[in-house]
Amino acid sequence: MFAGSNVIHAAWEDGALVGLLRGWTDGAHDGFICDLAIHPDYQRGGMGRELLRQAREGRPQVQFILRASRMATDYYAHLGWQKIENGWFWPRQS
Repeated sequence: MFAGSNVIHAAWEDGALVGLLRGWTDGAHDGFICDLAIHPDYQRGGMGRELLRQAREGRPQVQFILRASRMATDYYAHLGWQKIENGWFWPRQS
């Protein structure tokens, strides 16, 4: 998963990984946030917001998209992300 990612930001405390953002961008137009995970003890402290800010930093021309779990949809709206309705996906073939 990391080999194909070119946007990776991590948050550490006392040598322990407590937050991780993984994504991809072509650097010119499109970007995708693949994962944003924050340890439960650190949620609601601004860490996710900061990791998302770092991902966008220096890339004002890139339009990022992400897919969120149903539990997190309000979180992204709260941060100013716009909900999108125009998209398609091909489900995993298990």
